[in-house]
Amino acid sequence: MKTAIQTICLFFSLMTSAWTGSASEITSSTKPYLFNGQQFVRLADTPALTPENSLTWDLEAFIDAQAADGSVLMGNRETPGHTTTFFKITPSKGVQLYKNGKELFRIPVTFPRGKWIKISVVKAGKDITVLCDGKELGTAVFRESAPSMPCYLGGDPEVTEYTRGRSLRPLFEGKNEGWRETLGVESQIGWMVTDSEGHKLIEYDYPYNGKTETQLLDLKADPYEMRHFPRNDANAKTWAKLEKTLDEWSPESHRRNQKWVMRKI
Repeated sequence: MKTAIQTICLFFSLMTSAWTGSASEITSSTKPYLFNGQQFVRLADTPALTPENSLTWDLEAFIDAQAADGSVLMGNRETPGHTTTFFKITPSKGVQLYKNGKELFRIPVTFPRGKWIKISVVKAGKDITVLCDGKELGTAVFRESAPSMPCYLGGDPEVTEYTRGRSLRPLFEGKNEGWRETLGVESQIGWMVTDSEGHKLIEYDYPYNGKTETQLLDLKADPYEMRHFPRNDANAKTWAKLEKTLDEWSPESHRRNQKWVMRKI
């Protein structure tokens, strides 16, 4: 499980670098993985948004009961040099984009609390779609450009608008805190899921030919991922389990529809 978390952090860094052209900046007081109403993570700045370009915001979140309805899960609440200009994903007040006090769109969604969920906000040109665990929750149309804005996880320190959530620190310390047995990662190379036994299933996306390739690895026996397991009777149960996990976490229809959007980032 610790290897899985480290893999997620690695790919999160890679995704951030690919998106912004710079590494992420982590800022907090003492517990960088705990969003308890006081901490945040500064990612970087989002690109300027136009009706033509495409972008996907993806995060996995565990929102507890004390999180304020309008707090920042991902995004910001203030943009330097602009008045009331922000984009934010909130627990219960939807996905919002404002420019100089004008609401460009607000998608009224409420995300589940008390469990891990995957949130995706997909901008494909003018079309905005919000998904939770692969299920579409709402849409909007983007008609007006917006400037580059800072992007945070957990809250915007400029206005102390923070979110409460769970800490990843116990996992790094090897403690069992009742976390789930599987984890998923979505990145520019494709999708992957891991289990507590150290298996990892990767579905690679090859943008140059539109094809995919799936591989099964054993991180405990082969931590450097030099070989993968064939799809045969000996590995059939592991293949089936992780392929089911992948489809439950990120349905195939969502993965197929996301490919071209991600390649245009």
